[in-house]
Amino acid sequence: MVLGLIMSLGIFSLKLNFVYQFHALFLRKITKEKTLAQPKDSGESKFVSGFIGFLLLIDFVVLYFGKYQGAAWVVLLIISLLFFLACFAGVCVASLVYALFKKAFIRAKINN
Repeated sequence: MVLGLIMSLGIFSLKLNFVYQFHALFLRKITKEKTLAQPKDSGESKFVSGFIGFLLLIDFVVLYFGKYQGAAWVVLLIISLLFFLACFAGVCVASLVYALFKKAFIRAKINN
C-alpha cells in the first residue's frame, strides 16, 4: 500500500515522483551520469506513476479483503516483472501504453 501511495504522488508533480528524485539525487552521483533522466513529456511521467500506483493500490485492496487472492498475487508478480523489465532492459510498458493512448486520442480527435 505504501509503495502504491508513493507512486501515486508522482501524478501531481515531478518533485513528488520518488523514483525520479532518487535517481536524480543519488544514483546519478554513484554512476557519474552527466545527463538528467527527463521524460519526453511530463504527462508520460504522470501517467506512468498513476498507472503503477493504481495497479498497486487495487492489488492491495484485493489482498486486504481476501477475495481473488490468487489473481492478486499474479497481478503483483506481473507488476514486479514490469519493474524488472523497466530497470534492466530499459523498456517501460506503461510508457508504451501512454504512447498508444495518446496516438489513439489524437487519431480520434482528427476523425471527429
